[in-house]
Amino acid sequence: MLVVYLTNIQCIHIGSFYLPFNILLIAFFNYYYTFLQLDPDDVSEQLKRQGASIPLVRPGRSAATFIKTVLSRISVLGSTFLAILAAGPTVVEQITHLTAFRGFVGTSILILVGCATDTARKVQAEIISQKYKNIEFYDFDKY
Repeated sequence: MLVVYLTNIQCIHIGSFYLPFNILLIAFFNYYYTFLQLDPDDVSEQLKRQGASIPLVRPGRSAATFIKTVLSRISVLGSTFLAILAAGPTVVEQITHLTAFRGFVGTSILILVGCATDTARKVQAEIISQKYKNIEFYDFDKY
């Protein structure tokens, strides 16, 4: 029973509906989750309460519309990026027929890039702090 179940999963994974369905689900849930986390009306109201404003946009309803438009555009770009990132290993596997990319999915790439940028940022901060340690701000012998 377990062997049949695993075989069916592999057939679905390799099947022609897997990749487009995966891309559509990633794009849809990214777009949906963006608006779930950042409600344009709520963001507009918070800006109004704080006395902040968006340049060339009136506070209130027009600000909410502007935020919704910008958020929609950014979310479409982000959804496209995530879909390409998630589909990349599968496409490479289907083209080259190599199974080496099977465990190397988009999530792994995101984690690796996040760790690499965080490490690079920490190294850069350490280099800058070393430069400041070598600078003497006060020359006590002068006084």
